[in-house]
Amino acid sequence: MAQAASTITFLGDDFRLDATVGSDYVVLDIKDGPSLLLHPYHAKDLLEAQLSPGAVTVNGSGEVFVPSTLAWKGLATAASTIGVSRAALGKVFLSAIRVVEGPIEDAIEAAAVEKIIEHFDDSVGNGVFALSRTLPGQMKKPDAAADDSILPRPDSTSVLFLIHGTFSDTSASFGKLWSEHPEHVDKLFETYGDSVYALDHPTLGVSPIQNALTLVRALKGNNRLHLVTQSRAGLVAEVLARICASPVISAADEAFFKDDPKSLAELQALAAEVKAKSVTVDRIVRVTCPVRGAPLASNRLDAYLSVLKWTLESAQVGVPPQFVELLAMVATTGLEPKHAPGLAAHSSDSALIRWLHYSLTTQLPGDLRIVSGNVTGHPVISWLNTLLSVGFIWTGKDFVVPMYSMYGGLPRERGASFLFDQIGLVPYFRYFSDPSIVDAMTSALVNPAAPAGFNPMSLLWTSKSRAF
Repeated sequence: MAQAASTITFLGDDFRLDATVGSDYVVLDIKDGPSLLLHPYHAKDLLEAQLSPGAVTVNGSGEVFVPSTLAWKGLATAASTIGVSRAALGKVFLSAIRVVEGPIEDAIEAAAVEKIIEHFDDSVGNGVFALSRTLPGQMKKPDAAADDSILPRPDSTSVLFLIHGTFSDTSASFGKLWSEHPEHVDKLFETYGDSVYALDHPTLGVSPIQNALTLVRALKGNNRLHLVTQSRAGLVAEVLARICASPVISAADEAFFKDDPKSLAELQALAAEVKAKSVTVDRIVRVTCPVRGAPLASNRLDAYLSVLKWTLESAQVGVPPQFVELLAMVATTGLEPKHAPGLAAHSSDSALIRWLHYSLTTQLPGDLRIVSGNVTGHPVISWLNTLLSVGFIWTGKDFVVPMYSMYGGLPRERGASFLFDQIGLVPYFRYFSDPSIVDAMTSALVNPAAPAGFNPMSLLWTSKSRAF
């Protein structure tokens, strides 16, 4: 969490701004980019990490000069090692800086942290509901008590689930698929009949294991699942695939969670449900999943949320007021992901990530289609990519997930393939709007023998996706 209360002073040629740690946050307005809402210590660290000679601390640790041009120290050297031109290096202009009084006081207390997490999660909902061909805003919301309700299809074909990512819900993640590509929605319903569902679930205070348990509890039994996932939801799918392949928790499995008894108990409950109901995972279309971890699990959650808000606005996806409130609270408190179980799971060294890559068998049943993407070619994007990278490492990503992380997970019996997209200024939520990507994802579900647009994993390291 944030350090003990003190004051950080930000100095320019003609201004002086004082930010009180624990009650204020700092806003850095990036020209042609996002407004970064940052904890005062994070704003101080960011400015000190810039290339500009003026961005240095003076008169002790409490005062920081604010440069008008921002660029990362050492980035030119790092870029030259992977053949990136200097023209593509991130350099941005700071159009304004201001200090804002936060929405809460003394918010670094544990009880306040829990309140922040619960407040946002409660706005998302937690349950399974059936989808229709109408717009997502008209979808029937789940009955919280309606567990054990989804019957297997009479012809033994699969049930389709759409599962949203972190800080999102079903409508925000998949709404453009319905509103902009109704012909593809029709194809899905022609293939799956009425068995098309969504899982709305909390993503901050609840682990992906618990999310998977919520889904399985809504099944009657003997269900074959097809899953389309966005970002973090891929972890939910991987947990399901792993447990459905072997619904027995071994001593080796338990060893991964020896310091996390709550997750172990959830895993054991999930295994019992899967075994009792004979659930199988037959196909996963996994869109930009951080299956090897993501910088979201670093200690720059305020910067991450600021950029995510900008991408939502750029993609013309509505930003819910609960998200804006969450961002202001995180920037005020310095909330770290380790205090939110749903975010802590993203860490590359978390028990969940390590367990997902361990197996006594060599392959999981079914097939896997991976959609990956990289944002390049614009100074603001390059600068933001570096901002959100762990340790300021130069790496390909779509702002949210490093590319190397998208290709993780255990191999499948029927193989895996990938689709790589060199996307533009509107990443993350663009995937379910772009016609070529939607074509490919639909093909992966309705024409699995030869899905259009996907390449065998053997081509991964020789293709242009090798941008990391």
